[in-house]
Amino acid sequence: MQPIVYTVDGEERTRQSLTEAIESTGVQTRGFASAEAFLQFRWRRQSAYLLAEIDLPGISGLELLSRMRQLEASIPTLLITSRYEVPLAVEAVKLGATDLIPKPVVTGALLRRLARLLDKTA
Repeated sequence: MQPIVYTVDGEERTRQSLTEAIESTGVQTRGFASAEAFLQFRWRRQSAYLLAEIDLPGISGLELLSRMRQLEASIPTLLITSRYEVPLAVEAVKLGATDLIPKPVVTGALLRRLARLLDKTA
């Protein structure tokens, strides 16, 4: 099954940029403007990955991870944050995040982390 990366970011420009960068590697993507929109979608879990902003409007990226865990529907997740703090990173990892990516996102670094994640879980 071909992998898919779901991107959740409240900023349309950022979401579009992330989607285009990931698709340029041949990986399928689907973007969402909010955690609520993603939670309403029936995402697949096999060969699926999540790239989400922590500071989303409404439900935060951390709360999104918590809800996915409650639904027993977790998927490998990279979180994007402009607040790269140790307590935040610890909480994110406890909720199941694979890694945190500092904002502004450096496309090359993001694609390398995503490639490692895809290789690791393939």
